[in-house]
Amino acid sequence: MGLSGKVNFMRKRLGRGGYYWDTVKYDVVITQGILDYLSYERAISLLESAWLISNHGGAIVTSNMNWHKWMRFWMEFFGGWRLKYRNREEISTIMKESGYRDLDVYLLPEGYHWMGIGKKNPSV
Repeated sequence: MGLSGKVNFMRKRLGRGGYYWDTVKYDVVITQGILDYLSYERAISLLESAWLISNHGGAIVTSNMNWHKWMRFWMEFFGGWRLKYRNREEISTIMKESGYRDLDVYLLPEGYHWMGIGKKNPSV
């Protein structure tokens, strides 16, 4: 699609003791599958860390499990996972409190995951 050689994927640890304060800034930061395990405060902290390594006008892509009776049963009974299930408003609030704007939070077609996309305000 014309992007070959123009997109670099990097994996960075934004958590405890793993902050990356190098001079490299990113256009898109993806935090998939991690907010499900974090408290409200820790989720904000993680997205604030992503803010610090984002270019002005850059985007965050994140997700969180939606409460779904059967998926929760499978995740907890068979997987032993205890997740933090959130709704659209909670994810929007976490993203706003982390500094992101132009938010779009929507339920993915299978109904199990919320996807959130926000932008770092170019004027900040």
